[in-house]
This record gives sequence, structure tokens and C-alpha cells, in this order.
Amino acid sequence: MNRTKRIVITGLLIAVGVVLPLAFHSVLNAGAIFLPMHIPVMLCGFVAGPVFGVICGLLTPMISSFATGMPVAAILPGMLCELATYGFVSGLVFRTVKIKKSIVNIYVALLTAMLLGRCMAGFVNGVIFLSGKYTVTAWVAASFVTALPGILIQLVLIPALIFALVKANLVDLDGGDIWGLKNGRAVKKTKEYFDGLAERWDAMSRETPERLEYLIFQCEIEKGESVLDVACGTGLIDDALIRAGAAEVTAIDVSDKMIEIAKTKNQNDNVRYYAQDFYEMLTRGFDTAVIFNAYPHFTDKRAFVKKLNNALKSGGKFVVLHSAPPDVINHGHGRTGKLRMFSKALKPAIDEMRNFERYFDITKTVDDGDIYLIIGTKR
Repeated sequence: MNRTKRIVITGLLIAVGVVLPLAFHSVLNAGAIFLPMHIPVMLCGFVAGPVFGVICGLLTPMISSFATGMPVAAILPGMLCELATYGFVSGLVFRTVKIKKSIVNIYVALLTAMLLGRCMAGFVNGVIFLSGKYTVTAWVAASFVTALPGILIQLVLIPALIFALVKANLVDLDGGDIWGLKNGRAVKKTKEYFDGLAERWDAMSRETPERLEYLIFQCEIEKGESVLDVACGTGLIDDALIRAGAAEVTAIDVSDKMIEIAKTKNQNDNVRYYAQDFYEMLTRGFDTAVIFNAYPHFTDKRAFVKKLNNALKSGGKFVVLHSAPPDVINHGHGRTGKLRMFSKALKPAIDEMRNFERYFDITKTVDDGDIYLIIGTKR
């Protein structure tokens, strides 16, 4: 998820946080009972990260107070601190405390945020109301007794909303950006770089047709499969995939120029080419996904593996395939300064396979200096 998308999501959730309390306005003391402003703020922390969660937590009550008079000025400071804590803690804990089961991970972050946010509100209100009007008893009553319906709603609704957004591919919570400030993956720079190489790409490839046939044979393509060629370049392996038994090949690459050349070079009706960023691809149900000589350029491994999982049908398999060993590949990438910016060092297959184990059973690895191969089956 890039920075622009996080900003848009934060803006939308701020708007929801301003409008949603109005729906409860007709019910006496509904804000304190149902806590409608809490939901979009904590959701922002989960989806956009702790920094944007803080922004959402600060701006939502401020804008609401200015536009609608809710919350009133007397309780605004406490709400600002409380909601900012919700947004920050939910985003930070969710990204740093990693538990294998997603639902447990969500609830750990949610409960921690709910408790610390209420403690922050109690502290701020206690400092402001030094006359003794705000006591521990008043804090417990307001934060836990009166607010019990709102707490129960949050415990049910927030995890359900998170799972719904992930399932619809509207957000990706699996990235490695803890603070939510990185400007996405370097897709634009990657595209520009490979656009510039497109005309020379085939000449740069040292693979003979016989070598390509041998490499694709290692992919264990079964007759009639639908195959996704991820980062296909100029389509070097697509005809070989068809000859190996694939019924159809969908080949994608972020470089428009690479795709243009692939379309003119390969006229097979069973191969379709698309200029598309793999991370944004929505098509699903492939039998096999092949990543040939491209895996190091997917620097966000968590998001990459999750996307593979989404693209494949149940029981489908992925194939990471290289025609050279890691030291040769890493030397070539490191020697080219621009390429080093959006390429991650390739580790031995025994180490890289661990990136896939959350979603896949690894069935084969080869890393013998002649071929580099990882094959895994979706659970």
C-alpha cells in the first residue's frame, strides 16, 4: 500500500468519524454509550499504520467539534489524547507483535489499544480536572460501565471489517512497513528501468531454446493447466510453457515496452499479455504461477507471497526459477547501481523457501549452481 492510498484511506475514515456520531445524535448520551468515533480511528491504525492512526485520532474529534459541536470543548482534550492513542497503539502493536493466527494478532492489538487509550483519557482528564470532579470511580464508570455496549460493538465489528477489507483486496495488512510512511514499492522506477532495457532484453539473455526447454521442464507443468507468468519480460518462456502442457498462459509485466515486444514476438493464441503490476492484479484461480529470473525484484516478500496465494487456486503451485546461482545473480544486480535500488539479494533456496511457508507446502528445492528452483503447493 503506497503513501497516497494511506492518505486517502485516512481521509475517508476521518470523514466517517465525523459523520457516524451524527447517526446516534437523537439517542440520549449515545456517544458515551456506543463510542462511534472510536471505530474509524482504530480501523485507521490497523489499515494505514500508527502514524496515520495518530493523525486520524487527532483530526477526527477536532473537525467534529468544530463542525458539529461534538465533542464539547470541555472533553475535547481528553478525547484527542484517547483517540490518538487508539490509532497509534492499534497500528503499532498489530505490526510488531506477530502471532501466527491473524484473529489473535488483531485482538491483541485491539485490546491493548482500547486499554491504553482509556488510561490516557483518564490521565489527561485527571490532570485537567484537578478540583477532584474527575475521580477514578468516574473514570471506571465512563470508560468501562457506560461504554460497555460500545466496547462489545468494537470487539465484534473491527475484526470483521478488517477481514472483509483484506478479503476484498482493498487493503493489504501484511507489508513490512511498520510506521506506514514508505511510499509503496518502487513500481514506477522499476517500470522506467525495464522499459529502457526492453529493446536489448532478448540480446542480453544467454539462454538457448534448448536450455529454456530444460528449465521449464523442471517446473512440472501438467497438461491443461492455466499458468501465470509473473514478470514475463519479453515472453522468453511462454511458448515453452505451452509446449510443456499449459492450456493457457497469462503473462504480466510492469513494463509496457516489454509487453509490446512480447506481443509482437509471440503470436500464440493461448498466451495473453498484460502490462500490469503484479501486486495490483485481481485475477485468481491459476493452477501454476512461474516467476522466472525475476523473484529478487519483488522486494516486499510478505506482500509478494500473499499475492501468490491469492492468485492461485486451492492446491495450485508456484515456481521460483533462476538459470544461475544466487552469487552470480547478486553480483549482477549489485554491479548495476540503478537495479540495486529495487532488487533484493537472493538467498540460498533453503533460506528463501521460509518466506512461503505461511501459505504453501514446499515440495521441491534445487540450488546446485546450475539451476535455482523452489516449488510450493498452496494449502
